[in-house]
Amino acid sequence: MGDVGERLAQGMGADIRHLGGTGRIGTGTAFHIFVDGNVGAEAGLGMVAGAVYVSGRVEAPLGNIIEVRSGVEGYRRFVSITDLLCNHHLRFRFRFPCPIHWIRGVRGGSWF
Repeated sequence: MGDVGERLAQGMGADIRHLGGTGRIGTGTAFHIFVDGNVGAEAGLGMVAGAVYVSGRVEAPLGNIIEVRSGVEGYRRFVSITDLLCNHHLRFRFRFPCPIHWIRGVRGGSWF
């Protein structure tokens, strides 16, 4: 319980090669982090999988995360932008591997 500092979940979901990993995205190895409080700036920097649930506020600037609809009452849910765009977690399949330019079309709506 309480606040956490900057760069929470940095590199979450990455199977880092120089730490003995494969160097690939570790989907299936990343889990959820719950914070009963506030989160400092740059949360999710380098995050590629998993989710962060926060009951308080998240300071700007954010890292590689975006807020999505939460199924847990009292918590806001943040997931990796990379995971959403490149690992096909949206309702439709992409024609290209990682169409980052499509995000410009979202204005206050929700894709998920």
